[in-house]
Amino acid sequence: MNGMRSYLTASGVHADIAPDRFTEGGWVLSLDGAEQSHVNLAHPEEIFYEYLRRVGNVVDVMAPAGSPITAVHLARAL
Repeated sequence: MNGMRSYLTASGVHADIAPDRFTEGGWVLSLDGAEQSHVNLAHPEEIFYEYLRRVGNVVDVMAPAGSPITAVHLARAL
């Protein structure tokens, strides 16, 4: 499957989502060529970026295993 490219008019950047060349089942979101996020559809429990693993660790202790939570992640890169 090929990736997708879109121009985000509100922010003025190009967004790309493409298969990860190194992880089977992995997909990478890039904004203007800079990687922003990663997901492995074959193993979604595997978290690629360290800062997201830290968020995941906090979420793990907020509720019993298997219980849903409501959360919002607000971030902005410089």
